[in-house]
Amino acid sequence: MRLVCEECASSDVRRVTREGFVVEECGLCGHLQGDVAVVERIEEIREARTLGIPIELFRLIETLDCIEGLAVERTLSVVTGQQNPPAVFFQLSGRHPLEILDRLLRSLLHAGEHLHHRWIVEVTHQTRLQFVLRPRLFQRPVDLLSSERQRFLDDLRRIGDGLARDQQLPWWEMDSR
Repeated sequence: MRLVCEECASSDVRRVTREGFVVEECGLCGHLQGDVAVVERIEEIREARTLGIPIELFRLIETLDCIEGLAVERTLSVVTGQQNPPAVFFQLSGRHPLEILDRLLRSLLHAGEHLHHRWIVEVTHQTRLQFVLRPRLFQRPVDLLSSERQRFLDDLRRIGDGLARDQQLPWWEMDSR
C-alpha cells in the first residue's frame, strides 16, 4: 500500500524517525502524519527548540496558557535561557483572578511532594500586577550544579502534568457567582 500525503496528496511519503518517534513524512511538502499525539509531540519539541527553551518549560507554558483568565508573558518566560533557573511570568484577568491563583497554588501544593525544589509564586508590579512561578533558591543561580538543571526540568514536567490533570478535577471549576 502506497502512502499519500494528507496535506498535498503527494505519493512521496516515507516512514522516518523524527525526534525519536516514527512518523510518516512527505518528501515534497515536509508534512508529518501518523499518530496525532506523536505528531503533536514532535511539533512541540521543534517549537521549543526554535524558542531555545527546554520542552518541559514549553509544555508548562502551553498548559498555563490554556487556563482561562491566565496569560503567560512568553517573552519574559523564555528569556531566562539555560543560565538561570526557569521562571514563568504571567498575569491574571477576568472575573475571578484570585480563584485562578488559588487553583494554581493548590495544584502546585499537590505536586510539591514529588518535586525536587520548592516552587513559589511571587507577585510584582511592573505597570500592572505580574506573577512569577519559580523555584525558591537558597543559593545564587551561578552556584547551582549542572545536575540541578535536570532537576528543574523534572519539576517543570511534574508541575505541568499535575496542572493538566487537576484542570479535569471538580475542584478546579470556577465558582459561577
